Amino acid sequence: MTKFQNIVDKSETYAVTITLSLMTIVVFVQVFLRTLGGLETFCTTHQIELTSIRALTGMIYRASITVLSWSEELARYLMVWTVFIGGAIGAKTGAHVGLEAFINLFPPKLTKFALLLSGIISMTFCLFLTAYGSYLVRRIIKTNQASPALEIPMGLVYAAVPIGAILMSCHFLFAGIDKYRNYKGKAPNLPVNISKEAE
Repeated sequence: MTKFQNIVDKSETYAVTITLSLMTIVVFVQVFLRTLGGLETFCTTHQIELTSIRALTGMIYRASITVLSWSEELARYLMVWTVFIGGAIGAKTGAHVGLEAFINLFPPKLTKFALLLSGIISMTFCLFLTAYGSYLVRRIIKTNQASPALEIPMGLVYAAVPIGAILMSCHFLFAGIDKYRNYKGKAPNLPVNISKEAE
């Protein structure tokens, strides 16, 4: 299972790095061209008649219109994939909201099983999300729906939900097993009783 975990971890890291980098580049180019494209309006407003400047700003303006027609959509879809794959990385590192406060209420003998149970509950929810996400993807694929600007199949965009959820469920399972195996039988961390301290 460790070998499988390493493959999943590396795949997620590479995928998030690629999608986040592409999204950053696309948004930067979009904002840069939009800003430069405004020079055409600036030249017209201030009656700047230099042919070379007007030709350059006109070319940039036309390029910005072409890029802006698809870059915003691409950035949005890359963000969706980054969020769902990043959610799986969050499950691996324990960044999601946990049930520690509830688990700490159990006596030490049951805490070990409560840790495993919390992983199973989280994994079950993610498996439900995977099943429902897959159902949505199948329905969208049947409609042959494509995105307006990029004209890519919308099923590809929605596939982020089941893929991210199945990766999260794997990490919740791994984390639950690891917590179960490595539990040292420590006393639960209950909140401090303020009234006793005051005495």
